[in-house]
Amino acid sequence: MEAIKTVTRNGLTARVFHDDLSESPRGLENMGAIVTTKSRHISIQEGNLSFTEAEKAIERDEVLGLPVYAYVHGNIALSTSPFSCPWDSGQVGFITASKEKVREVYGVKRITKQVRELALKGLKSEVALLGDYVNGDVYYVQVFNDKGDVVESGGGFLGEEALQDALDNMLGK
Repeated sequence: MEAIKTVTRNGLTARVFHDDLSESPRGLENMGAIVTTKSRHISIQEGNLSFTEAEKAIERDEVLGLPVYAYVHGNIALSTSPFSCPWDSGQVGFITASKEKVREVYGVKRITKQVRELALKGLKSEVALLGDYVNGDVYYVQVFNDKGDVVESGGGFLGEEALQDALDNMLGK
């Protein structure tokens, strides 16, 4: 397997690889449930709401939720905000979280405006992580000392930001 990137810092060398063995972030404990329309590009059915039910539940404020948009042009970009291209993008689904789940995650009895904003930010993050995963932006890092010995390794880093954080932690800033 060939490294896609090599970084040397503080007498250590990190080799970065695509992590083909990483599990989907949707297999982790998530606050939100994603439901999409059936398409050849992306089809997800989590939780017990259909696309139409999720839309209505969000409108009636029964759940917290955001639309999920996809831009398909080679890769699949996912977002909770619309893309500017009307031909290769559009809404494909929703991500929702029950109010019960939000209260559990944030350890509160009441969902205040601040908790609501945090929860929606969390849902956006879940969609972004899924986007990184479906596009193969998942990384594995091996760190070598100056003798060529592996001194640390780790994988499952989703996205460039997580990769940079891992490199900073492993190599120092």
